[in-house]
Order: sequence, then structure tokens, then C-alpha cells
Amino acid sequence: MEPRPGMSPGFTLMELLVATALIGVIALAAAAFSKDIFAVQHRLTTEYDLRMEGLRAMEEIREGFSSGGTRYGGVRQAEEVVVLAGGKGLSLTLDEATVVYRWMEQDGVVTRSLDGGAPQVYLGSVTDFGVSCDGGLIAIRLELTGRGRPAPRERFETQVLPRNAFPVCQ
Repeated sequence: MEPRPGMSPGFTLMELLVATALIGVIALAAAAFSKDIFAVQHRLTTEYDLRMEGLRAMEEIREGFSSGGTRYGGVRQAEEVVVLAGGKGLSLTLDEATVVYRWMEQDGVVTRSLDGGAPQVYLGSVTDFGVSCDGGLIAIRLELTGRGRPAPRERFETQVLPRNAFPVCQ
């Protein structure tokens, strides 16, 4: 196509403005979409981390843990299992030590102490922790709440059969 007399080849100012506006709208939509993708990914990661933390905690209470090079048993290996008053904790007497888990409801944490030592925060963001006797089983429930809006919640429940002791409920 040949240019008309008095006109040079190229785009008009209006065509350039429309193209620029269209590219801007597409860029804004892409940025908003990627922001949403990152928000969803962050939420899924937070929920996954919370779930893994709860599963790890329940596994340690059931099966035991290692600290300072020493292996401490859990409910399954305990020689004596005592559910503390109100179901807010658990005392395990083992060959090597006494381990006490206690829910500090006002602080939202579960503490763990070894051989009557100072309690250390074992698990944070706890909105519910309870232990009860169910026949010869120990029933444990745990609920964790993460950060975010809405706050992610993970609930865990398990029943454990102590191999060496009949549980005592206070």
C-alpha cells in the first residue's frame, strides 16, 4: 500500500495510545493473576507446614523423641502413663526419665519437661490439646491454628495403646 500524498508511513498517535493502553491492561491483569497465584501458594504452604508440625508432634508423643543424644520413649514405651487433671496434660514414666506434656491454655502452647526440669515450649499455636483415658487406650487430640486470614486450622486425633502400662486418669 502506498502512502497518500502528504502522509508518511507509520502509526498514528491514536493507534500508539490504543496499543499502549491495551498492553497496560494485559500487564495489570497478569500481575493481579500472579499475585493471586502466589497468595494461594503461600496459603497452601502454611497449611502444609501446620499439618506437618501437628503430625510430628503426635508422632513424638506416641513413639518418642531424641534430645541431647538420648532417646526418650513415648506413650507406647512408657512404664507408667498418667493423664493429668482435666485432661490438659500427660506424664510418662520411662526407664530413662519422666516426660511431662502440659497444655498452657492461656499461652496457646504445649510444654514438655524432662525429669522435673523447667518446662520448654514444645508446640506453639495450640488452640486445643486434650488427653483422656478410653478403656486401656490413651486418646489424644490436638488443634493448631496458623497465621493468615482466614486462619488455617488443623485438627489431629489419635488413640494409643501403651505396651507396658495401664493408663491412670486423675
